[in-house]
Amino acid sequence: MKVQRFQLDMHFQILTHWLEQRKCYIPPRDEVPGIGFIAYAGSTPISVGFLRLVEGGFAQIDGLTTNPEAPAQFRDRANDLIAESLISKAKSMNLKAIIASSTDKHTVLRAEKYGFALMPHTLFALNLNDFNKVERNN
Repeated sequence: MKVQRFQLDMHFQILTHWLEQRKCYIPPRDEVPGIGFIAYAGSTPISVGFLRLVEGGFAQIDGLTTNPEAPAQFRDRANDLIAESLISKAKSMNLKAIIASSTDKHTVLRAEKYGFALMPHTLFALNLNDFNKVERNN
């Protein structure tokens, strides 16, 4: 397998196709992080992943997505290569730490394998497009 930099013009269609097949949110092009990698087995794309920069010298692994038609062992190996590439890139940028989140048990096991600490926090998000006002209970 080989890994190369994710290039939006060249690889965006691959990403959106996989997300459509998985019935996942398809981000507009301007939401795709600028730092990303794609893994291939021969000429077949297998996995992509991104590093989203956060203030304070941190980054978030984001958008780890695999080709749903690829064999499980290919997806597993490709995800390892993507994780290693993202970690190496973050280190080369002298970042302090990487955060990540996932509901996928295999991704959580992979994170532990690479030394990520599981945190007892609850993740939540606010879609600002739907935000009108905050109602206070006092």
